[in-house]
Amino acid sequence: MPPLPACALRRFRAPAPASMSLSKNKPAHLRSAKIQGEVKARKGPYRASGNWWDEKAWDRAEWDLELENGALCQCHASGGRWELDGVYD
Repeated sequence: MPPLPACALRRFRAPAPASMSLSKNKPAHLRSAKIQGEVKARKGPYRASGNWWDEKAWDRAEWDLELENGALCQCHASGGRWELDGVYD
């Protein structure tokens, strides 16, 4: 994905449930009620985690995606589920 000019990530107030097809363990096709399409380019995963010291531990892998239709979005995988976090302007 080429460097982008300054743009804002418009986060959804609650991430939208999504389904992701993978190719070689990388996002290949995104489907959600808000946006869908074939992944043209991707950056990530950016990994985050917390509470590793107790049973409420969490972790997630975030991805920035460019879809074939030109849409730019951010999504994440956590606990085997995918969610769409928002879209870039």
